[in-house]
Amino acid sequence: MLLALAISLCACGAHWPGYQSQPDKKPREALLAAMKARRDARSYRSKMSQTSSIGNTIMDVDYVAPNRYRSVGETTLADRSSGKVEMIVIGNDSYVKAPDGTWRKEGLDPEKTDLYRARDEMLIENLTKAPDSAVTFAGRDELEGRPMFVFQHGFAGAPGVPGSSRTKTWVGIKDGFPYKIELQARISYDGKDFSTKTTTTYSDYNANITIEPPE
Repeated sequence: MLLALAISLCACGAHWPGYQSQPDKKPREALLAAMKARRDARSYRSKMSQTSSIGNTIMDVDYVAPNRYRSVGETTLADRSSGKVEMIVIGNDSYVKAPDGTWRKEGLDPEKTDLYRARDEMLIENLTKAPDSAVTFAGRDELEGRPMFVFQHGFAGAPGVPGSSRTKTWVGIKDGFPYKIELQARISYDGKDFSTKTTTTYSDYNANITIEPPE
């Protein structure tokens, strides 16, 4: 019975609820809404992997609005690893875990605590000012069983830093949150060209995540 219904729906050009074939907004507007949804989320978790011509970085981050972060990351430059660095940021205070397992409290530049929000706001501003043609709808996909719309867009480099970037973003069809972002960028700085590829995945939007100072 269910198989017959599915065949009938496909034959009529219909889709299961939540699986519409295209977004109901222009691609730029849909992607902009997704970036605003991430910015305004109460919490989420992310995993980032970045490879470049000078080194690699991996990082796991838990975020609780408006200014709490817990991260574990490792950077490798010229075959030398930083080792895993664990940090907790709460407002203007940061706590770094030493190799012996103890925590030390450090002051933190307020500008650095706004890094993630500044990044989000810059992307939202760029998307707001961009023409509709800057963002294209690349089709549908699935991530861990969730139906996704996929968007592509590109931007020039930041002021004073020539370069370009190309981004591919997977947005949940049902909830409108971004779940994966692939960023490829080329940057010219101090007479040298650098290329990077960054993949970030997101999960647990608005989950009950707790981030407190270490004891």
